[in-house]
Amino acid sequence: MTNRFPQVGALGLLCALAPVGAQAHMGFSRFDVVEGVLNPLLSMNTLLLPVVTGLWIAFCRDRFAARLLIFTLAVLAGAVAQVQGVVTPGAESIVFAVLIATGLAAVFAWSAPLWLAAPWLALSGWSLGQLNMIKETGTLTDPLLFAFGIAVGSGLLAVYFAGVVRARRFSWLPIAGRVLASWITAAGLMVWALQTFQ
Repeated sequence: MTNRFPQVGALGLLCALAPVGAQAHMGFSRFDVVEGVLNPLLSMNTLLLPVVTGLWIAFCRDRFAARLLIFTLAVLAGAVAQVQGVVTPGAESIVFAVLIATGLAAVFAWSAPLWLAAPWLALSGWSLGQLNMIKETGTLTDPLLFAFGIAVGSGLLAVYFAGVVRARRFSWLPIAGRVLASWITAAGLMVWALQTFQ
C-alpha cells in the first residue's frame, strides 16, 4: 500500500490538471476546483508547507494515512471557514512557524505519536487553508469549489512526498527527504526574517 502513494499523488495531480486546456472553450468559472488545486503551487509559503508535512509524515512510524487525512481535512476546514467569514489573525505568520517546526521535525526524523501530531497537523492545515483563501476572498465565483480544490491540491502534494520517501525504493531517499526538509526550513526562516525585519 505504501508503495502506491507516489502514484496516487501523481495521478491525482494529473487528473486535476487535465481539464485546464478545455476551460477556455467551455465557459468554466475562473475560480473552480481546478484553480483551487493549482493555487497552492503559486506561492512559496503555500507550496512548501504541504511538501514538508508529507516529508515529516513519511518518517512517522504509524498511522501515516490518518495523519495525511487530518492535514487535508484541516486545510479544507480552514478554507471553508475563511469563506464563511471566520478569519484567523496572522495566518501567514502561523504558516511560517509551523513550516519551520515541521521542517525541523522532518530533518530529525521525529516520529511523533498521533495524539501529539494530530493538533499540530490540524493547526498546519487550518492556517494553510486560511492563507490560500485570504487573497481570493471576495473575488470568487465558486468559493466552496475553490476551497475543495485547495484541500485536494495540498493533500496530494503531501501524499506524493510522503509516499516517495516512505516507499524507500532507493536507499538514499530518506536522506534526500531530510536534506530537502532542511532546505525548506532554511528557506522558511529566511523569508520569515525578511518579512519580519524589513
